Amino acid sequence: MGVIAGVGVTKVKALIEIVRDEADDCLPKAARLALTKSADQIEALTRQIDKLERGIVAEAKRDETCGC
Repeated sequence: MGVIAGVGVTKVKALIEIVRDEADDCLPKAARLALTKSADQIEALTRQIDKLERGIVAEAKRDETCGC
């Protein structure tokens, strides 16, 4: 399809922007539909990971035995 991306989280974000940009005609509609579902899942997982990480950091700060 002519879309090339590098490795890493920032590159995934750039790809999601392409998928979400309906004015960008580099993706066929069927591919955009399928990739939108994948983008939704990636973004949902990212939010869950961020929430868990904040919880872990907060708990570590409260835990005197952590040594943080």
